[in-house]
Amino acid sequence: MTKGNEFGRRFVALLVDALVMAAGVFALAMVLAALAMAAGATSSRDEEVMGAVLFLSSLLVPALYGSVLESSKWQATFGKIAVGLRVAQSTGGSVTFGRSLGRNLAKSFLSPLLLIGYIVFFFTEKRQTLHDILADTVVVSKAKPQGGVAAGWLLSGFDSRGDVLRFEIDHTTVTARDNQLVIGRDASSCQIVVSDDSVSRQHARLFFANGSVVIEDMDSTNGTFVDELPVGAHAGRQLVPLKPGCRLRLGEVLLDFSLSAA
Repeated sequence: MTKGNEFGRRFVALLVDALVMAAGVFALAMVLAALAMAAGATSSRDEEVMGAVLFLSSLLVPALYGSVLESSKWQATFGKIAVGLRVAQSTGGSVTFGRSLGRNLAKSFLSPLLLIGYIVFFFTEKRQTLHDILADTVVVSKAKPQGGVAAGWLLSGFDSRGDVLRFEIDHTTVTARDNQLVIGRDASSCQIVVSDDSVSRQHARLFFANGSVVIEDMDSTNGTFVDELPVGAHAGRQLVPLKPGCRLRLGEVLLDFSLSAA
């Protein structure tokens, strides 16, 4: 996906979220106005207090809205869910509430400034906005089946230099390799070659059976992780199933796992 198309998706998500947050702020304003009328607040001092509360609400509501949803199991606001995006740490793990709060506060205060927060998206290797850089987060596609019968699998993401990686795996390739593929740096022994110094020569193995996929670490130097949980005998997780939407980390390489449609 080009940067222009991805930015377009994020812009649509921003518009949807803006409508949701505007509705939230409006509802809060109506509640505050009703309370003020019930309390008989009519002085200019009361109006100033009300104005200050509404101003703070216009900052806090967007920050809390984004922080709660992005640190939830969905990892996305309603706008991002609508366009199939999610927020993750740059290492691939889910974001905490604190990290997401920092990200959204940075977006509220810094990004509107000449839109510089969004312009930097086009000049960063991992397609990060200013608030993503400050919070050490990335916005990635939320992988999901596209409907119909799965024709294969897809691994897509970034290497340690920020270069885009994309590996399409079909049933024919899997069958020809006894339903297992090796990921690593060595082109002579690996079917999925990742030319990155943080990846071992033979880093991990994928097993395919009955439509499911599991991954095994091959005693790699920098480790294999699924959604930031380690894979390997040392972690008590020798074989870990991969589900559409999960994220692999091989050393410093990040790969999203998804199904490709027929």
